[in-house]
Amino acid sequence: MEKLVLLYVGRDSFSRPVFEAEGKLYVDVDPCEGWAPKICTKYGNNFDGEPDVAIREDVAMEFIPGRDLWDKGKSIRERQMPDTGETLPDDSVLEKKRHVMKVTLYQVIPERDNEHLLFASFCRVKQRCGGRVPAESYGVVYSGELNITTPEEAFVIFNAYHPEGHNGHSMSVSDVLEHTDSEGRSEFYSREQRAK
Repeated sequence: MEKLVLLYVGRDSFSRPVFEAEGKLYVDVDPCEGWAPKICTKYGNNFDGEPDVAIREDVAMEFIPGRDLWDKGKSIRERQMPDTGETLPDDSVLEKKRHVMKVTLYQVIPERDNEHLLFASFCRVKQRCGGRVPAESYGVVYSGELNITTPEEAFVIFNAYHPEGHNGHSMSVSDVLEHTDSEGRSEFYSREQRAK
């Protein structure tokens, strides 16, 4: 059986654990306790690149010094560092700046992915589909209200904190986020740009 030894190097800008093996960077897409690792290469071998090619399920993996999981609260490196005593702002201060936003997250459904769009950049999705977003390839993986101020905060939530009712993978560039305002008007976003 083929084996991949993954050396932990840190977390990317979306708090996903990044590993290195034989000069290539890999990312754990859904690093949750009790979930099997879903390891992908990093697009362009860039530390903050998006997940690209998924590693086959029959490849054995060894994580050194261990697998970094979101459920553990801190990254491996943070757990190894001494506490600096710094504190986060009081929750009541943050809550005053927040309001509830109705959001719907659409992701490419693998069984409908005839164009190989999953984890492709949003620009590439539109290029492959004649300038449009192929709604027939997508499905709703979350619909609900989030206590946030901007759509950008939703991106963080869908990568690091997976709200109750979310049944997809961590948010990727091929995904589309719909924000519906109090008057029922919708705006659509991808991680790269406002979706058109």
